[in-house]
Amino acid sequence: MFFMYNVSIFISPGYWAGGRYDSGSRNWIWFTSKNIIPITSGSTFHAWDPTQPDSSGSQGCIMMLHEFQYFWDDYYCNRKGDFICERSKV
Repeated sequence: MFFMYNVSIFISPGYWAGGRYDSGSRNWIWFTSKNIIPITSGSTFHAWDPTQPDSSGSQGCIMMLHEFQYFWDDYYCNRKGDFICERSKV
């Protein structure tokens, strides 16, 4: 029990995934590349929780939340959270 408690305090409630909603194009895009992130499954990768995105624009950033098993959620951009770094292909 003690071990599980100690492990659980290091689990972040959420991680910023590097994507945002672009109100001009009305698409979700990656911060760096500006490539469009699909909402529905298809040939391009995405990891939205099946119930997401569910906001009408007020939640404009993508966060991987623990409550969604780290699938993507549209979330408020002004909230604090850990982040995942982007790296070039090796």
